[in-house]
Amino acid sequence: MARLRDRSQGTLSVAPGMRMSEVAKRSTLKLHKLPTLSSEVTYTIGDAYFDFELAGSALRFHGCSRSSIDAEGSEETVGLISVFVTPRHLRWGAFTRELKDTAAKLEADGWKPHVSKGRPTLEAFVAQQGSKIETTPSDVVATFAWSKGSWLLDLSAHRAWDGPRFWSSFDLKDELWLKPPAEMWLTEFPAYPGARKVCSQKSWSMYATKDRETDVDSFYISYGDWYGVKTDVVDRSTVLLTGANGARRLSIHAVGAAYPDCGARPEADDKAVIIVSEGTP
Repeated sequence: MARLRDRSQGTLSVAPGMRMSEVAKRSTLKLHKLPTLSSEVTYTIGDAYFDFELAGSALRFHGCSRSSIDAEGSEETVGLISVFVTPRHLRWGAFTRELKDTAAKLEADGWKPHVSKGRPTLEAFVAQQGSKIETTPSDVVATFAWSKGSWLLDLSAHRAWDGPRFWSSFDLKDELWLKPPAEMWLTEFPAYPGARKVCSQKSWSMYATKDRETDVDSFYISYGDWYGVKTDVVDRSTVLLTGANGARRLSIHAVGAAYPDCGARPEADDKAVIIVSEGTP
């Protein structure tokens, strides 16, 4: 009934980094906390007709249909925000107008579009014939990235399996690799946040971190994809970044794996090692 009357049932006001207690105070919708046994929690709104407001900005979407918020830690700090922008499935013409309207809202709020390799531009996507766009197992047929500072917004276009009907959603989160690095290694690679130098040799240096190898991998793979730095996975485990000149390299290793020896060892609770080299160490 709310959709038919275009009457919002409330407003969700949230931003990455907020505490869920603050989200509850600022919002006029009831949030449902899902059961969990870990420090990570998920809040949902369910099927509703509501407005979304990015707290602290002018960005607002009317007539959203679903949302979930992932938070973690004792203070339940917001990490990932997912919102279904479209209140109902749309035909191609109405859907492309919605996408263009969303892009205009993001641009007006200071967001910048970014096109990674293998992704279409929004302009090229909306220029297609909707009936010729094939659906996928996940129903996502295109994703468009926007950034503002260290916030990343992935806007996804969905197509129904049973006909040319479409809707959009976005995932919003704060990304470490988008933040200006405190230091650059060999002028090409951002220093991993909190990494500690273990030792150096003539052409290479070793750094260690207490973060998991998979977290370090994700940081550099995402950075490489966004900024066009060559990234490879070697032996199914080691992530390798290669600089523009081909000689500068950054590789990531689990502490227990094989990597160059410089006579010093990581600390007992370190989990990953990063080797930065000018040439082959």
